[in-house]
Amino acid sequence: GLASQAEHAAQITAMLEAYFTEQQSKGKNTAQVLEANGLVDAALYGSLALKLEDGSPKVPSIRMRLLRRLLKATTPLTVQRALADALVPLLEKEDRASVATEADSNSQDKAASDVSADMC
Repeated sequence: GLASQAEHAAQITAMLEAYFTEQQSKGKNTAQVLEANGLVDAALYGSLALKLEDGSPKVPSIRMRLLRRLLKATTPLTVQRALADALVPLLEKEDRASVATEADSNSQDKAASDVSADMC
């Protein structure tokens, strides 16, 4: 269910963060390692964000992580492409979620105004 998805997402996120922290502490920031890390970000974090439920607080932080890496001047072109490919479905998902939330809000506002009109 949703609880197990959130639990798995938290475990995967923790593993990824530990990996990136370890790489930085070892000073392995060669161009190849940075490129590989960028591809890992795009593939894993992008996929993870799509699996999380709508409204998860992790989704915006993942989106920002991918955007920051995309906008870095030192990000290789291959990584930029992978990040862009990961961001498109993520942004589409967020857009669909915001449209659904807006529709729910509008229907609640209409229901509240209908109740007010009935009271008059």
